[in-house]
Amino acid sequence: MVDFSFVPIITGVGGAVIGAWITVSRAKYAAYSSDFSKRVEHALSLISEKADCSCLFWLNPKDANKLKINSQYITGLRGSLVALIDAMDKDYKGFKKPELVNALFKFNEACTGGDFPQLTAEDGSKKISTILVTAETLKTEIFRARIKNYHWVMGF
Repeated sequence: MVDFSFVPIITGVGGAVIGAWITVSRAKYAAYSSDFSKRVEHALSLISEKADCSCLFWLNPKDANKLKINSQYITGLRGSLVALIDAMDKDYKGFKKPELVNALFKFNEACTGGDFPQLTAEDGSKKISTILVTAETLKTEIFRARIKNYHWVMGF
């Protein structure tokens, strides 16, 4: 008669290995997902801040925070946003796709008016709606890139 006493041991070891693999995989996914979400939220926050500062720049209210309406500060926010999107594209997929790059270009153009040309207050106030629309368009493209990074989880 054949002794099958080793089967429970092999089954137990196999179950432990599979359980450990699942635990490690879930921990890696949780870290990936958390970091990714924080970076997306940071990008959205930078876009909002840049849009707010740009709107203030073009309105030029008398009581505005001088830093927030400084063209160099707004240019710095542009650099921060571009650097963040570059880093996200290296770590994740889809952040340099043409739609997102085009939306980023249009947003930067709307915020700076090219290179901060001198406009009248009336011309500047007309830019505000363009700034806000291009900001939302860029946010939408970032969300689309985010969804594409979870396609293997969501099944699309």
